[in-house]
Amino acid sequence: MVFEMCENGVLMDISVNKKITPFPEDKMRLYFREMILGFEYLHNNGIVHRDIKPDNLLLSKDEVLKIVDFGVSEMFVKGNDKMKKSAGSPAFMAPELCVAHHGEISGQAADIWSMGVTLYCLAFGCLPFEKDNLLELYESIKNDEFNIPEGTDPDLKDLFHKVLEKDPAKRITMQELRVHPWVTEKGTDQLISTEVNCTDMVTDITDDELRSAIKTISMGTAIAVIVAGNKWRRISKSHQHMSSADLEKFKAMGIADEINKKNNKNNKESNEENSEKNNEENNDEKKNIDRNEVTVATE
Repeated sequence: MVFEMCENGVLMDISVNKKITPFPEDKMRLYFREMILGFEYLHNNGIVHRDIKPDNLLLSKDEVLKIVDFGVSEMFVKGNDKMKKSAGSPAFMAPELCVAHHGEISGQAADIWSMGVTLYCLAFGCLPFEKDNLLELYESIKNDEFNIPEGTDPDLKDLFHKVLEKDPAKRITMQELRVHPWVTEKGTDQLISTEVNCTDMVTDITDDELRSAIKTISMGTAIAVIVAGNKWRRISKSHQHMSSADLEKFKAMGIADEINKKNNKNNKESNEENSEKNNEENNDEKKNIDRNEVTVATE
């Protein structure tokens, strides 16, 4: 899987017992709205992420949120998102996943809990549940209430209570989440509709497009490239110089510049070694001459 370059890195660098500067509310709302649209799209296409956290949300050069790391994601049949296995980062796991032999759980509801924990990090610069011991952390997630600082926006406070609801059956759904007063600024800034958001924007690749994207080469050319590559590696390791004939072969393959750089570096190192060696030899000869002069003078 190939992702585009995200120059601005992770959304937030957060960890246990680490307090960092929270995001301004407008910026926090912007990113959470993008999260809603992104994970709604995945869920509508039968995919649960299962490891939602700031580390897995990257920002592009234009500050657009990108979802990454689908290593533990699972696909589900529409209408049945039940799963038995636990997965994800402990501090972001839903309470129903913190129980041994928990049975089937809703993958979408667990994703929404993790979205809530991520939003909490953005809002307050720390995790809602923090323990050094893993078992204690699980117990805290299952049983403890999270803290909301004084002065928090009432709509945001309401959202936290709904998204971090310990009972997955009572937890806010994605459809309810997208129209929540805090998300929409009391209805003044609605998200695009689910229909528009989940429209399949990726068209199927035709056979002609596939054929045009692949360039066939002869077996002889392929073998020549492999042999040349192996020879280049051997020469690079042994710091030997390449003949002009070999260099012309590499030039035809478009990698002569790298060879020249390597050879120039090797030549420089070799010249420096020879210079040091010559200096040492000259010093030895000078010492011998000095000793001979002393001997003659003594005689």
